[in-house]
Amino acid sequence: MELIRLKREELDKLEKEVKSAMEDQATNFKKVSDALRDDLQRIFDGDYTVQKQVEKPDVSATERETGQERERHGEEQNLGPGHQEWQRG
Repeated sequence: MELIRLKREELDKLEKEVKSAMEDQATNFKKVSDALRDDLQRIFDGDYTVQKQVEKPDVSATERETGQERERHGEEQNLGPGHQEWQRG
């Protein structure tokens, strides 16, 4: 029974972390979509001098760790099937 309780607590902790990450992503998406909507509205209103830059949302610790692991292992980003052929010449 103790093992089941510990596993349930671990599962609850992971569920909270996932929920928090999903909320962070939703917040970041909302910020970006609001900024894009505002910029498009300015363009359609005739103000073609939109120079505003959207700030890149904070990267979560998990994403930073994944990026660091890629760097450590020398992995490249997957840029598509033709990308490696193009690099080879």
